[in-house]
Amino acid sequence: MILYRTLASLAIFGLALWLAAVCPAKDSCRECHLEAGDELGAPVRAMDQDDVHASRGLSCASCHGGDPTSDDQEIAMSRARGFLGVPRPQQIPDFCARCHADPQIMRKYSVSLPTDQYEKYWTSRHGKALKSGDARVATCVSCHGTHTIYPANNPQSSVWPMNVPRTCKHCHDDTRLMAQYQLSADVYEQYSQSVHGKALLVKRDTGAPACNDCHGNHGAAPPGLESVAQVCRQCHVNNAELFVASPHKAAFDAASLPECVACHQNHLILHPRDEWLGVQGEHSCGECHSPGEKGYEIALKIKVLVDSLRLRDAAAIELVGRAEKRGIEVSEAQTALGAAREALLKSRTTTHTVDVQKVKQVVQPGLESAAAAMKMGQKGLADFDFRRRGLGVATIFITLLIIAIWLKIRQMEKR
Repeated sequence: MILYRTLASLAIFGLALWLAAVCPAKDSCRECHLEAGDELGAPVRAMDQDDVHASRGLSCASCHGGDPTSDDQEIAMSRARGFLGVPRPQQIPDFCARCHADPQIMRKYSVSLPTDQYEKYWTSRHGKALKSGDARVATCVSCHGTHTIYPANNPQSSVWPMNVPRTCKHCHDDTRLMAQYQLSADVYEQYSQSVHGKALLVKRDTGAPACNDCHGNHGAAPPGLESVAQVCRQCHVNNAELFVASPHKAAFDAASLPECVACHQNHLILHPRDEWLGVQGEHSCGECHSPGEKGYEIALKIKVLVDSLRLRDAAAIELVGRAEKRGIEVSEAQTALGAAREALLKSRTTTHTVDVQKVKQVVQPGLESAAAAMKMGQKGLADFDFRRRGLGVATIFITLLIIAIWLKIRQMEKR
């Protein structure tokens, strides 16, 4: 008897599970909105496009409230049943925070998602403006979307690294909107032409910095004079440490200059070039230092050092390349070239010290390595020429010998 009861219970439980799977819970929100036409049906169709909330079992009522089990519109959308409707911009942070700021709720779906976004948002420029009554600023849905929200690691997500600049562009490329905040509307254009923008948008290197890497995500704020160097330091650690130990640090502080940005700019960060060293041309040290100043003389000396290594390195590469094309073994020369190249790269970084001796200490071994590579390349080419001349002489000798033998045979045949 007990066995029959157990089997019956299991059968009923299995049937309940099957019914739940094939007959999902009633959702009058979906039914009504899909029947209402394109405009009202759009949110439902959007949630069906792999929305992160829908994929975890959340429905319209999970966010907007109401009673989705009732076909009566007044009951389904009754305030008494918790219906919230469409939130106004000022309500959106609180609207999303009901779940996203609650660790107990978020733990049900992902233990890795942070729950401090709401708190950070109110510290941002966007949050502060919204709190003051400005409804034009970005809220959660401005960046993440509304009914089709993808996980941040999904390439279709509006906050996936490669999509972040275009997401920010929606507002920050709007000339009329930005004018109201006295902000430039060409930030995206500048960024897309920068070394960072080209790495991310053209080379598709998702490790390259996007807007949020410098400005922050939910706590978005423009780096200030005292923090811009710390922002750059996140990636450019060596350059930052060399700069801090240089004479420029105290000088920049005294002149209230924003360190890295003073030379490299902020959004339109161009790839540094050796031509920037010295005192002539745009971006050069000559933009700040005049003839007769100590900094002017130091800039000239550093340029001579780096240029000497760059030119020697280029000459060595060309020479070893010619040797390699002729089939000469150049592995040892390539090793020397690698050392010279490494020294050249390091010398460019060392210029942040603004110290001639320190730059020289890096350049000198590089010059020696380049010279060694050139010597090996020259020797290889000389050996090649020697063998080629030897082969030519041997060819002539063999040819003459064959002719002599042929003549001898002809002479013997005549006898």
